[in-house]
Amino acid sequence: MRTLSIAGKWRWGPLLAALLGTPIAFANATDLAAEILSATGVHGGLVVQLNCRDGALAAALRASDAYVVHGLARTSDELARARQTVRDQGLYGPVSVDLIHDDVLPCIDNSVNLLVCDGPPHVPEEEIMRVLVPRGVAYVRPSDQWTETTKPWPEDRDEWTHYLHDAGNNAVAHDTAIGPPRHLQWDGAPRYSRHHEFTLSVAAMASAPGRRFSIVDMGSRASIYMPPEWRLTARDAFNGIVLWERPIASWFNHLWPLTDEPAQRSWSPDRPTCWMRTKPSTGPATRMSWPGSSSRATTYAGRDGAPLMGLSAKDGRARFLFRLPALPVWDGLAVAEHRVFVSTQDGSVTCLAGRSRPSAAARQRPHLPLR
Repeated sequence: MRTLSIAGKWRWGPLLAALLGTPIAFANATDLAAEILSATGVHGGLVVQLNCRDGALAAALRASDAYVVHGLARTSDELARARQTVRDQGLYGPVSVDLIHDDVLPCIDNSVNLLVCDGPPHVPEEEIMRVLVPRGVAYVRPSDQWTETTKPWPEDRDEWTHYLHDAGNNAVAHDTAIGPPRHLQWDGAPRYSRHHEFTLSVAAMASAPGRRFSIVDMGSRASIYMPPEWRLTARDAFNGIVLWERPIASWFNHLWPLTDEPAQRSWSPDRPTCWMRTKPSTGPATRMSWPGSSSRATTYAGRDGAPLMGLSAKDGRARFLFRLPALPVWDGLAVAEHRVFVSTQDGSVTCLAGRSRPSAAARQRPHLPLR
């Protein structure tokens, strides 16, 4: 548990309001929300505010489209006032407010990324821990100081970081929390696949850390012959909220028969970085060419190498684009110990340090002969 004080920073609010003749409650709430999100390090997901009195802080906690906020008021007057504030800000929907009637939070297990409470929560700590996702944060100010409590990651729950579980390439998770399903945790798009005889609409999926990353074709379901719309989508793994999306100009031939698609093995998230490798030989030659490559034909054949892209797992921004010397081999991408290993068709293995720029960390070694 971490304790810090940001009390007293807002003591000039009433005086300034009187001098200027304008309400500044929402401005103070915006600053307070920024302080809370910065202190807790929560980047998107479901936020619950207990003791929601006027809706200002609930609205301010909707810092971007990656946040869904649920305020819980104690009285009918506070509920009406909070809802009006949220409506005035044009945020009602992604931000909602309801009454809490007892000491039970209206949330399913492992669904809340951040719980904020200014004042005594009047809810047992066990109930707060129940609704928090693993690594979720409860940020409470019962009196003068804010206290931060983080729910630990359970030892019986594993993550699936590669196509075949992890860098060991053995499709068996170290997960003992599995059991009969009791309820639907969340539901998200796409609800239907584009076609059952061609490439799967969800072409790749992995999870880490507490987030689910997938490459999805969101093209029209009216006809599979219409162009694909590939996206890299990051969701919270426990509540399904979309944290960020990035379009992919070309990923895989969406008319590939049945579900035999090597693109599934081209994707792996590490904790700080998402690693994605495109596959030039599977896309139209007119769509895949390197800047400065000799021709589209050589790019299509793989003689100009292949791009390896590193994206921020937090917000999806590209961290760098590295040019591999040749096309990767089948299932040739692995991530372990903050390193990325790529086996390419020219007989070499490239190792990139995940926490630094690849140009300074790249190492290439020839394959060892098979015996």
